[in-house]
Amino acid sequence: MSSLADGEYEDANPVVDTRVQDRRDRRVARRAWDPRAFVSLLLLAVDLTVLDMTVGSVHGPVRLVLGLVLGCFVPGWSIVGLLKIGNGWLEIGLTVAVSLALLMVVAQILITMNAWHLVLLEEVTCEVCLPSLIWQSRGRRRARRQVR
Repeated sequence: MSSLADGEYEDANPVVDTRVQDRRDRRVARRAWDPRAFVSLLLLAVDLTVLDMTVGSVHGPVRLVLGLVLGCFVPGWSIVGLLKIGNGWLEIGLTVAVSLALLMVVAQILITMNAWHLVLLEEVTCEVCLPSLIWQSRGRRRARRQVR
């Protein structure tokens, strides 16, 4: 044997080792935590909970807090999350800004048309944002299927 220490073996086929390492890297990448999908899943849970509470006419402090989270984050993330900007603070700021702007514009249109109803606005907001949140919450799994 050459200059190898005891217990070390010379690699007979380096191509096989790179394939094994590639497989390991793919497995680790699959298990990697995707913060974008986690936020989407969290907002999806908020969206569905608020929708259930609104349809069921449940009132109280929990609905108030979840309604504020819905109004400040869900409509904006449904749009900004799809852009995948990559700067977390910018995405948070844009999410809040877009959410509030959308709600103000839609509320003004409803008031102008004499069709203002807050509960209906909440239900429609939940239902319109639902497809985007579902799509984004499946982000890592969708990417995994495309790699295979």
